Amino acid sequence: PTLSFTKRESGGSTYAMLAIAANDAIAVAVGDAHHHILTSPDGVTWTKRSLPIWTYLQDIVWDGSKFLVTGHSWRTSGGVAQWHNVIHTSPDGITWAERYVGVAGARLVRKLAAKPGGPAIVGGDQGFFMWSPDGISWSEVSIPALGTSTVKALACSGQEFVMLTDNATVKLLTS
Repeated sequence: PTLSFTKRESGGSTYAMLAIAANDAIAVAVGDAHHHILTSPDGVTWTKRSLPIWTYLQDIVWDGSKFLVTGHSWRTSGGVAQWHNVIHTSPDGITWAERYVGVAGARLVRKLAAKPGGPAIVGGDQGFFMWSPDGISWSEVSIPALGTSTVKALACSGQEFVMLTDNATVKLLTS
């Protein structure tokens, strides 16, 4: 079989879009600069949206009940300007709530995966890894096999998470 695609305008964004996720009602794409989010109910018409804080958005997933998006933003904390990792959630791809903000330093978040109705994970630079039972509350965890690798991709089969790093593939079983 042959697949064909039609080029569509992206709702006015000229920035790189890095990831897309969808549910039965809407597709949501996120971009690397200026907190850009594009939404579309049909894949033809796209609407530009944004988060309230300038954020480099890296990845997005639909977990069966909400969208989760991860990225990093430059913020001042304790009088010091530095990178912070952030995670936002949305039930509809339009209205977003910030769920996590943490000082990143050089350990920026890059990728995100979620089990439908279950846990979610975030991975990033230099072995940075986080886990959430619900996509709302987050905890940093240590994965010895990850070392100081950078997480390049995450996926969930429904039963287990799979991670691709810059030097190996590590399979993580969920419980």
